[in-house]
Amino acid sequence: MKQFIQLGLLCVTINFSANAQLPNGSIAPNFTLTDIDGTTQDLYTYLDAGKTVYLDFFAAHCPTCWAYKNSGAMENLYASYGPAGTVHQDIVILAIELDQNNGANELNGISGSTQGDWVSEFPYPIINPEGADYSAIVAAYAANYYPLIYGICPDRRIKVLGPVSTASLYNYYTDDCMSLGFETGKPEKLPLHHDETNQIISLKEPGGIEITDLTGKIVYSQNSDNQTTIISTANFPAGMYVIRFQGETFQTALKIIIQ
Repeated sequence: MKQFIQLGLLCVTINFSANAQLPNGSIAPNFTLTDIDGTTQDLYTYLDAGKTVYLDFFAAHCPTCWAYKNSGAMENLYASYGPAGTVHQDIVILAIELDQNNGANELNGISGSTQGDWVSEFPYPIINPEGADYSAIVAAYAANYYPLIYGICPDRRIKVLGPVSTASLYNYYTDDCMSLGFETGKPEKLPLHHDETNQIISLKEPGGIEITDLTGKIVYSQNSDNQTTIISTANFPAGMYVIRFQGETFQTALKIIIQ
């Protein structure tokens, strides 16, 4: 059964101290909130679609939040892996403003206590909860300070990430979430296999395969109608790679390490 927050039934007073956040590995509560563009944002809808979701809790007047925004960490992640990503589209980012005194003027950098124009600078949706919605989301996510970054895998397990680099944000996706982001068929023997000894990847089903390194660079891509496809990894530089496969009976993602 889905764990769901009935927004408006919870109440908390935020105090901006470094109180304990949700424990890593716990289940993220669902929420349904409307962003500043009038679009409904439902967490579990994204997770059920296999997306990894990052929640960026911030405040418009917060200089540390503005500095983190200026680092480009979240923006670069979104550009490469968000809904219109240049590499893949498996990541969703939602920004949630945490000060009830901040409204449209502060978010747009027009007046009030603000660091600048957040609306123009953030390429991803901004949610500005008020009243009961605000109290509910703060309580549900123990959002007691900012900037606060959570990562949530498709299995709904959450992790506190903090304001970290694009590489660290993406490593969370590859290390914790990637293999959970696909609805897969479960044949007795998966038709995708990495043979480290013979330095090959064998594919025993027609389909599309894409291999990227951990920077997101595509190092191999092919759509094959053949029942068997053999890919040599002998000339791949040492490192970790991500294999994505979409076949007739299943789809999956697999991390491999080439020595």
